[in-house]
Amino acid sequence: MDILNKVKSFFLSKGKLKPSDAYLEAGLSFLKGSANQPSNDKLAWESLPDAADLENALGAFDEAISADPNNFDALHAKGFTLGKLGRRLEAVEVFDRALEIKPNSPEIWDAKGLACQDDDQAIACLDQAISIEPGFYRAWFNKGRVLRGAKEAEKALLCFETATLLKPDFAIAWQFKASTLNLLDQPEQALEAYDKVLDLVPDYGEAWLGKSLALSILNRHSEADECSKKAFMDHSILSWQQGQLGPLDA
Repeated sequence: MDILNKVKSFFLSKGKLKPSDAYLEAGLSFLKGSANQPSNDKLAWESLPDAADLENALGAFDEAISADPNNFDALHAKGFTLGKLGRRLEAVEVFDRALEIKPNSPEIWDAKGLACQDDDQAIACLDQAISIEPGFYRAWFNKGRVLRGAKEAEKALLCFETATLLKPDFAIAWQFKASTLNLLDQPEQALEAYDKVLDLVPDYGEAWLGKSLALSILNRHSEADECSKKAFMDHSILSWQQGQLGPLDA
C-alpha cells in the first residue's frame, strides 16, 4: 500500500486527525509493518525494517513535517528513520530541530547520541539524556555501546551494569555486560551474566557462544563444547541472522 492510500485509510478510520498526524501515522505504520519488533526490551534494542518501508516512512514523515513544521513526533520519527538508512548527519540535523521544540527531551538526546559519528559528541548527548532522566536505562546502555566502541571497556561495563540495575529484564544489556566481562578477562563474572541472558532468552545463540568462550577460558572444555552446540541448534537465535543485531564479539 502506498503512502497516499495509507493516509486515506487513517483519515477514514480516525476522521479527526490533522493532515500532519495522518502522515505521521502512515509513516509509523510502514515501520511497524516490517520491523517485527517485540513489545519488550529483551532483544529489541534495534530493528531493521526493509529499505523500501524505510523510504516510504521517510516520505510520510516529510509530508507530516511539511504540513506542520513543529510536529515533534514526526521529527523524532524522521530522525530515527534517517539513522536506520545510514544518513546519520541528516539525522542529527533533524534531531536538532526537534530539540528546538523540546530541549529537555531525553529520548531525542539519546537518539542524537546514537546518530553522532564523533564519540565525544555522542557521549555528551547521552550524558545530557541521563542528566535529564537519570533512570533512562536505554541512554545508559547506549553510552556503554559508544564507550566500548571507543575501547573504553571498563567505563562501558559500568554503564551496562547501571542499565541492568535499572531494567533487570533488559537482556541485550546483560549480553553486552557479559561480553565486556569476557573482554576484560573476567570469565567467572561473565558466566553469571550469560546465565542471566539465557534465563531471559533461552534460545539466544550469541549468549551460548559467549558462555562457551568463558568456559573455555576457565578450561571447562566439555561444558564449552555443549554450549557451542546449543548456539547453532536450529531454533537458536543468532541475531545477525535475524536482522536485529550485528555479530557481537561475544
